[in-house]
Amino acid sequence: MPREFLTLEQMAILQALADGVISELELRRTLAEQARERRVHAAVVKASLDAIIIVDHDGCILEWNPAAEHLLGHTRVNVLGEQLMTLIVPAHHHDRYRRGIAHLVQEHTTSQRRLETPILHCAGHAIHCEYTITSFWVDDEPMYTVYIRDLTEVRAAREAMDASHALLRAVVDSVPETIFVKNLDRQYVLINTTGAARLGQPMEAILGRTDEDYFPASVAARRMRDKIVLETGTRMIAEFTEQFPDGTHRHFWTSKDVYRDPSGNVAGLIGAAFDITERKRNEATIRVHNQTLQDQVEEAQFEILARLARAAEYRDDDTGDHMNRVAMTAAGIARELKLPDDTVSLIRRAAPMHDVGKIGISDSILLKPGRLTPEEFEVVKSHTTIGAGILEGGHSPLVTVAEEIARTHHERWDGTGYPSGLVGEAIPITGRIVAVADVLDALTSDRPYKRAWPFEAAMAEIRAQAGRHFDPRVVAALERLTRADHPR
Repeated sequence: MPREFLTLEQMAILQALADGVISELELRRTLAEQARERRVHAAVVKASLDAIIIVDHDGCILEWNPAAEHLLGHTRVNVLGEQLMTLIVPAHHHDRYRRGIAHLVQEHTTSQRRLETPILHCAGHAIHCEYTITSFWVDDEPMYTVYIRDLTEVRAAREAMDASHALLRAVVDSVPETIFVKNLDRQYVLINTTGAARLGQPMEAILGRTDEDYFPASVAARRMRDKIVLETGTRMIAEFTEQFPDGTHRHFWTSKDVYRDPSGNVAGLIGAAFDITERKRNEATIRVHNQTLQDQVEEAQFEILARLARAAEYRDDDTGDHMNRVAMTAAGIARELKLPDDTVSLIRRAAPMHDVGKIGISDSILLKPGRLTPEEFEVVKSHTTIGAGILEGGHSPLVTVAEEIARTHHERWDGTGYPSGLVGEAIPITGRIVAVADVLDALTSDRPYKRAWPFEAAMAEIRAQAGRHFDPRVVAALERLTRADHPR
């Protein structure tokens, strides 16, 4: 049959139908996209870990997500339509709140304000929060999205860090000899009160300056000593005579070593200087007492290191008693193993130094309340080698044993420990003893990342690790030691 052509009228009708279908499809697609956007928006608001609140231009609450319910205690159904300011803003902050809102309205653009402020919980107590308010406009009327983040833990960590720094500063300043730290440009970045007093300057005036400003006569020798330590990364001990700005001459015994950043790169020098002027002045007449003087110097050195160890301990244990408990337990185990009395005494005195290397670990890692990342754990593991580096080179049996303990107390009987992966009796007995004492006290003590275990649970874990983590003989000695104190 011959093909019939549509008339213009029919074509116009078909075109109108097609346009209608297309318009309908576009409308449905637009509505579907809008519905999806609403679902995504609702899911984001619901899933947020921070409180999200939306209010209208009158400050009435339009949206209140689950995080807001959890943080502030009010349920969504009970707060919709309520005034946000009267609900969560303390009365003495109302004027400040109104001024902030007025400022956002005056800008008449999307803008944001952020501050730290107390927010009221439904129970009446205040929570320290980060409060962020963002304005946006709908139909030429301002609306606001409020984000609230609980800063309680952040503030506690900040205060703990400040307290740790203050404690470390107090410990360093209590040392009756000069302690100093220099950066790579040999500028002083820390000096204690004793050192500042010897230079006759306030600490603030010394920081940022170099030896050229104070010791022009000996600056070449000082620069060379610093250069050798920085380039070789090894500790240097020296005696020298120094002329001070006031013209007096003093004799010093000094120890310098590098300190490193978390990446292991040399970041500067740390050192201690002991004024031995009087010793030198009287050396001819007290030659027979040289050994006594040497013991005094070493005891002073160990006292400084012990104070640094206590400062490191206070950063990780707010009572600072962990090191003493470990020392007493370790000495008791040594007695149960029938070690000589002088060895027991050395272990008791040296064991508190086991974690001295934590002085080189960042607070952000050491005080982290959650699980450490693998990279962070590698940094924490370095406290064994940092501690051994601080202690190595000592001449007394006490410092030698302390270095041995600091280096090996995280080695494991089966060879899976660190830093050297020693196996069995290749681990010094001092390290094997302190490993058990340290873990027992760690398990039974509260830490930022865990609650204390019951004593029996801790002992059960240690028994289970005999032959793997711990020397079975040492575990048996601990059992005998604790049986009298914790009868079943």
